Amino acid sequence: MSPGPICLVVSTVPAPEDEEELLPHAKRVVIETGAQNATQAHQHLLNVKIPVPRRFAMWACAVLWMSAVIAGSAILWRHSGTAGNPGKVPGQWPATSTLHRSANRQTLVMFAHPQCPCTRASIGELALLMARAGNGLDAHVVFFEPDGVADDWKHTASIEEAAGIPGVTVHFDKEGHEARLFGAATSGQTDLYDAHGRLQFAGGITAARGHAGDNVGRETIVEWISTGAAHQDNTPVFGCALNDAPRTTASLDP
Repeated sequence: MSPGPICLVVSTVPAPEDEEELLPHAKRVVIETGAQNATQAHQHLLNVKIPVPRRFAMWACAVLWMSAVIAGSAILWRHSGTAGNPGKVPGQWPATSTLHRSANRQTLVMFAHPQCPCTRASIGELALLMARAGNGLDAHVVFFEPDGVADDWKHTASIEEAAGIPGVTVHFDKEGHEARLFGAATSGQTDLYDAHGRLQFAGGITAARGHAGDNVGRETIVEWISTGAAHQDNTPVFGCALNDAPRTTASLDP
């Protein structure tokens, strides 16, 4: 007479070393072992390795993936909201600067690094600013140019976009000479001087690194231009360091 199914205790956690540890973590199942007696069936049980449930593995992977996404997003958000070095902007237009300052209207100067990806947002905000200013503002965008770079250094999206803005003159600043005169340290630094060469505003015209959209810096400059006064005279500047950004053309803006 063949033996019927034997009711055994099967562990749902990694197999313990003895029977007493097995029982508290077990559930009852019926296993068709083909064993001749309970002793053989018990020995068969000890040799069985129960796999981790597939659903649990999928949930674990999902949790790990979401954790990685959240952590990465937090790092990017923190980086985008980190302002650059504001520099030491002179209160009076530098006498030795080769840039032209208007004697009958305000003059804006933006310093930029052609390889800084954040700068394209600043250039975009400058285009909106110039459209609102009309003929009431002269503007210069001064791009950092280290010595010995390839010719394609001067052919990036940021430079092309800046050159296409009406009322804006693009310059290339050999070894950062003009940037030092104006105390600029971060790409996107924007200074506004009045017709007498007095500083009215210094800072950035984006709300974060590479973030286009309404921002305090742009609105403050518009206020200075339209009324001759504003509620503040500086904002944080978000961008790459002018002198620390890569000097090769490998990282040019796409």
